[in-house]
Amino acid sequence: MSMSTNVQAFRDMNGEFARMLEAKKFCDERKLSYPKEVDEYFQGDADLDEHSLREQFLEVNISSAVTEYRDDYSEGYEVEVAKLPKDVKTIRFRNSW
Repeated sequence: MSMSTNVQAFRDMNGEFARMLEAKKFCDERKLSYPKEVDEYFQGDADLDEHSLREQFLEVNISSAVTEYRDDYSEGYEVEVAKLPKDVKTIRFRNSW
């Protein structure tokens, strides 16, 4: 049986996401079009319901900040924290068999 490891990052759902969601709800309640900032933040998916947005935006793609490393006796991943998006709250290193 072999083991695999991956790295995941999760967004701070109480930060910018919450602010943009509040703006989206304001527009929805008043049947207004979304401001450019809201539409861009939700990548054109602002018309989705709150549950779908939370599910879709919880995980953050950090592939550009993660590299594999190997030496004589170990292997793993390095995360260059300076490359992480500002809204990353949690990084999870997960092993599975």
